[in-house]
Amino acid sequence: MARIAICTPHNGEVKADYAFSMGKLLLASQPLHELELFGARGSSIALNRMSIADNALAWGAEYLLWIDSDHIFPADTLARLLAHGHDIVGCNQPRRAFGQPPTAVIVQNGQLRYVVTSRKEVEARLVQRVHALGLGVCLMRAEILCRMERPWFENWPGGEDSYFFAKLSKLQVPVYLDHALSWEIGHLGDHIFSNADVVVDPAQLWAGGAPDEPSPV
Repeated sequence: MARIAICTPHNGEVKADYAFSMGKLLLASQPLHELELFGARGSSIALNRMSIADNALAWGAEYLLWIDSDHIFPADTLARLLAHGHDIVGCNQPRRAFGQPPTAVIVQNGQLRYVVTSRKEVEARLVQRVHALGLGVCLMRAEILCRMERPWFENWPGGEDSYFFAKLSKLQVPVYLDHALSWEIGHLGDHIFSNADVVVDPAQLWAGGAPDEPSPV
């Protein structure tokens, strides 16, 4: 049994579909693990994440499961991410706009490349090492934060999660992407955006082969 903090920053409201997804996840996970919900309300998502992480560590969390309040996800999300046994593993978030790239990237030949979750990766049940992904649905060991200098999150132009992964690269902690689970999550807007909606310029795509090793940013 693991001690797991479920972490959701928000602005005072959550989507109804998120609430149903979270309820199903808690029902599926509660008998197996010790769970606690942590949230923070405010206009700065970086400050919200800092507050949540501090409270989760004070509670004694072994893992933090980040799930944003505008996402839907399967009931077995926690079980599937834990089963990988990685220090940090998460999902490729589709953005809330048509024709936009997803959040997962690698560095290849010194350039950032988007990593697309398509049916090919899903059918192969590929779990891929990447340089960064969003924190919309992401599981991490609490110990990672204890090794990082504060602040863990800042409001960067690329987002507070980009800031986190840039700092994480200095620790050489491998980051993994679960493509199959990524296909089952949704980013809630006027339309539920999924990885089926993602469009990327082919020149910006991961070209296959080995990415560069993560380096300090």
